Amino acid sequence: MLINTVGKIIYEDYSAKTFMRPEWSQLVNEIKKTKGKNLNFIIFTKWDRFSRNTMDGYNMINFLTGYGIIPIAIEQPLDLTVPEQKLMLAVYLPMPEVENDRRGLNVKYGMRRARKGGRWMGPALPGYKNKVRENGVKYIAPDGLQAKLMTWVFESIAKDIYPTEHIWALAKRQGLKCSRVSFWNAVRNPCYCGKIIVPKFGDEDMHLVAGLHEPLVSEKIFYQAQDAMDGRKRNQYVKVRAPEDLSLRGFLICHKCGRILTGSASQGRHQLYYYYHCKRPCNVRFRCDAVNHYFEGFLKNFVPRPGMAQLFRQVVCDTYDDSASFLENDRSTFIKKITDYNLRITRARELLLNDTISSDEYKQLKNEAEEGILRAEAEIKELDQKIQLDRDIYAAVDESLESLKTYPNYF
Repeated sequence: MLINTVGKIIYEDYSAKTFMRPEWSQLVNEIKKTKGKNLNFIIFTKWDRFSRNTMDGYNMINFLTGYGIIPIAIEQPLDLTVPEQKLMLAVYLPMPEVENDRRGLNVKYGMRRARKGGRWMGPALPGYKNKVRENGVKYIAPDGLQAKLMTWVFESIAKDIYPTEHIWALAKRQGLKCSRVSFWNAVRNPCYCGKIIVPKFGDEDMHLVAGLHEPLVSEKIFYQAQDAMDGRKRNQYVKVRAPEDLSLRGFLICHKCGRILTGSASQGRHQLYYYYHCKRPCNVRFRCDAVNHYFEGFLKNFVPRPGMAQLFRQVVCDTYDDSASFLENDRSTFIKKITDYNLRITRARELLLNDTISSDEYKQLKNEAEEGILRAEAEIKELDQKIQLDRDIYAAVDESLESLKTYPNYF
């Protein structure tokens, strides 16, 4: 076999997993236009440089040979006109694909082991940034202002006062760098409370593990935010912005129908007169100046009388000291809940073994119980932090008493 002239040299830095490569696509178009009259051979180093996909490789060989063009691998030469040589071709072509598949599995297993070890894999979520330690280990860390904004986002969602979409818009105004789609995906990720998702693989169900990164919010706040977004919390929205003359608008409840009173101004002969009133058909109506004056007087009742501040201080401090026992009782309640959830999983497993329920029903019961366990553990963690909190309660009470003395001025 003699090759007289090299007609064209092609340099291309693309993966051979597919033939959708710019230079190769251009060569194929040229072959189709000229019917292969300008080419006799296509020469490359090895068959893994020709293709790393067995089926695509065979299809391309059939395409080339259909135009009378022979593919030649310099380091793995084959004469495709000899039938026995096709056995070697059947070895050379699948090997790159097998190598790719094995490499892909190794990467997948490695990433799964890393997730199980608590490491975040991939680009950091809003509020975090990717960093590398001196030993080359990659990790995520809070990203200054972005982290503070995401913490504020979760706390605001958990309060269930503003809609989530409105909270995103407010955070964007304050400097949050996050699109709407990324935001909705982020607020559902437990990474912010220090958990890493290990996805389902084979017979192993999806589960959460403790992450190595620093959480931005507590587990309790994270789950409260999830409940708010899922509509499990039924808080009643109130308006927090109102003119000074209508400062109580949105906070008063009608004594007849139970709805929240609104407020508006009526044009008099010489000035505007403000009223708190209910909506039709209810006719409840109050003068704003009278209500505001009464409420201001009501606030003055909370100002400590001379000599009572020290008594208040002692009572509050004694109550705070006694609260530790209540926290322990709450902790015991949540521990009992975890025990009940584990018993529920055990009973469900017994029902599955007795063929009383199906495997899908067992998985549903198990997932519900595990979610309950996670929430109870988050509550226990929050209680432990309160119990272990070494707080100067006396200084806090003194500060509160000073605030109470000027409390009516805040209105």
